[in-house]
Amino acid sequence: MPISSGMWGKLSAYGHVIEGAYEVLNGFERVRASRDAMRSVTLDADEAGVFARAALALKYDDPDKPAPISERQVLAPRRHDDEP
Repeated sequence: MPISSGMWGKLSAYGHVIEGAYEVLNGFERVRASRDAMRSVTLDADEAGVFARAALALKYDDPDKPAPISERQVLAPRRHDDEP
């Protein structure tokens, strides 16, 4: 049975879906590697404060309105896994 042109289109679409799935899986591997690299970086209290201040400035960049949370709140662990 010969393959019709419509069938080639479906096969091509399936191939694109499979390629996309592999790209997503590779993306997860890159995220995992980045996460592991970030875990290896430790900040002292002063560095953590600078980081929190910079994060708040980027997120809440209105100079006339203060951020709704403090640097201390940004740095406070919220999950059990984040506890020291």
